[in-house]
Amino acid sequence: METLGATIKRKSDSEVESEPKKGKQRRSGIDTVQFLRDYSDMEFQFKREELRKKALIENLTVSLKMKGVNKQKTQFPGFQRYLAGV
Repeated sequence: METLGATIKRKSDSEVESEPKKGKQRRSGIDTVQFLRDYSDMEFQFKREELRKKALIENLTVSLKMKGVNKQKTQFPGFQRYLAGV
């Protein structure tokens, strides 16, 4: 069994020959905040565009329904007079 002194000496000799390992370079908190800000802006724009499209579709649907109602009124004026007389 190797003694503690021998282990330390062996490890120190091997470190001299090889380059010391560099630790992980961690990103700063500013990078994280900037990423989250950009991501939330992008997500906000997508949601705004989605809501705009949804409102446009709803407006078109309502206008088509109104055109259908107006068309029915013009197609059956006699029926409306019949209903009014009943």
